[in-house]
Amino acid sequence: MTAKQNKNQEEQAASCRFGYTKPDDFPGCMFDEQTGLPSFNLFEDRLQTALVNERVKNQRFRRLKIAVVGIMIKNLSSFPEGKAREIMLRQTAGRLVSFLPQNYTVARGINYPFWIMMPYLESKEDGRVTIEKMKALLAQPVKTEKGEYRLECRIGAVLFEHDPEDSVSTLVGKAIYALKKAEETDKSVVYFSDLA
Repeated sequence: MTAKQNKNQEEQAASCRFGYTKPDDFPGCMFDEQTGLPSFNLFEDRLQTALVNERVKNQRFRRLKIAVVGIMIKNLSSFPEGKAREIMLRQTAGRLVSFLPQNYTVARGINYPFWIMMPYLESKEDGRVTIEKMKALLAQPVKTEKGEYRLECRIGAVLFEHDPEDSVSTLVGKAIYALKKAEETDKSVVYFSDLA
């Protein structure tokens, strides 16, 4: 077995451990039609690029951190199918994009509505402060033709701190694991580092 095959197997085992599975038939489009956000495939590409850049810089400069954040809308089923749900997704996407710096990536997810990559963080605290502000932003009501709704969001987050074993799949897997814990415990935000 080659080193590359061994590494791929290790990544698959790690991602399975944290429940990260991606459908093979997910379309390869780069942007979501409803929200205009980058697709999950593009999110993964950008995260991979950020990881490579940070690993290269790590040898010469300071170690910056990258946060990977997944957002679940617990009461999504309370939004009527069709226009009301589309308006909610578009409004939420717009709020996130307007609030976060331009170098962050807000993307449309597969099993979870939104994913965010926050690169160039100086510290873990920087990520936590931004997530707490984002939580308050998501708590604001969404207005549709059917009425006013409040999102019940759950957030799972993980921080890349130059662990050589971290990859795109393991980071996303850890964020999903934190999201599942947020749903189980009914906490609004769960950080993977608090569980590990």
